[in-house]
Amino acid sequence: MQRRQLLALAGLTGLGGCLGYDVVDSEAVTDRKVRIAELEAKLDRRDELLAERDARIEELEAGVARRRDRQRAPRINAVGIVDRWDRIGDVVERRIDAVPPGEPARIAVNFTYRRDRPTDTPGSTPAVGVVARLLTLEGFRIERVGRRIDLSTDSAGSLHETVVTVDVNRFPTGTYIAVVELTDLVSGRSASNESILLPVG
Repeated sequence: MQRRQLLALAGLTGLGGCLGYDVVDSEAVTDRKVRIAELEAKLDRRDELLAERDARIEELEAGVARRRDRQRAPRINAVGIVDRWDRIGDVVERRIDAVPPGEPARIAVNFTYRRDRPTDTPGSTPAVGVVARLLTLEGFRIERVGRRIDLSTDSAGSLHETVVTVDVNRFPTGTYIAVVELTDLVSGRSASNESILLPVG
């Protein structure tokens, strides 16, 4: 009986040891899974931060490209109604407040044209397209006149001026809006539009 009791006690002790080992091993596996999950979360967050950084860099680069493009585009310096146009400076010297009855609207446009080599097409003729849109005060377009102007110089930062003539005799007396658009026909870049009030009659 005593021997059997000793064997039984030894068996219980061994079983307890096995159970204890299983518990410790399970806890270690759980801890490892937790650490792996934490590392994966950190890696995911790092990837998110890298993606945000890359998106920000792309946004900044796009902003710089747009700014450079605007700097290279033609720039409208002045727009005005004139009684006659012959040369650069008439947009100021011959400016009038309203289109006289029976006369067309002569809209003078003074602008700066930049030509950037070698980015522009070698050998291409500098040219711009000028468009004048006539709108009612409510914003409805009633006329559109455009013309192409070949420029005689290719130097950077050259000052130019031209005139666009709009027949307004068929429109009722009143005040309209003239919107001038200027596009570089070599590069496709456009200047910011300029608007003026256009009293007729």
